[in-house]
Amino acid sequence: MGNGGARNTFRVNVENLGYADVEENTENGYRIGEKKRIPGSMTIDLQFEVASGKLYGDGKIVANMSQITGATLKIGLNKLGLGDRCAILGHRYEGGIADFAAGDSAPEKAWYYEIPSDDGEHVEKVWLLCGTAQPAAITAKQREENITYSTDELTVSFSAIKMKQGNKNTVIRMMDTSEGGATPEMEKAFESNPYPENLEGAVVAV
Repeated sequence: MGNGGARNTFRVNVENLGYADVEENTENGYRIGEKKRIPGSMTIDLQFEVASGKLYGDGKIVANMSQITGATLKIGLNKLGLGDRCAILGHRYEGGIADFAAGDSAPEKAWYYEIPSDDGEHVEKVWLLCGTAQPAAITAKQREENITYSTDELTVSFSAIKMKQGNKNTVIRMMDTSEGGATPEMEKAFESNPYPENLEGAVVAV
């Protein structure tokens, strides 16, 4: 045990992937709708977008700065359902039929996933706040001697400048329950809302 009840744990899985509509993202607040779970998550690859700069003087580096400007989330899935595909990418879906039209654009979504720890008890809970997905390819392979399953991959881009309310430039909110510091009630509330201090999702500008 470390300070504040922290424990050393290691990542072993990914689960409970989901997304929610960004219903409000203004100077006055940020609010999401109900989270919808996507089953069959396989892989998560989260990469930060970084702006960096170096200042040279007298033949050497005198200053070196890097800042997060956004993030890219690549998601591997068993299969992305047609209804979810349309909701995420901004296509029309009605009566079980999808229309993929030129000019369709992806709406802003908040994304959530969990990474369990090897102790079977603790988990990292991650919210990405304002993301738009890129059109996702659909691939399939002919069945041959062995069965080869086709899977889906989705890429979602998050920009710091999209966050307009009080916590401007926030890209990600993360909780690691192995670190301690949060009550069980806060841990549970964070699963439904990145700002659990207001369980309806509105965030007061600061």
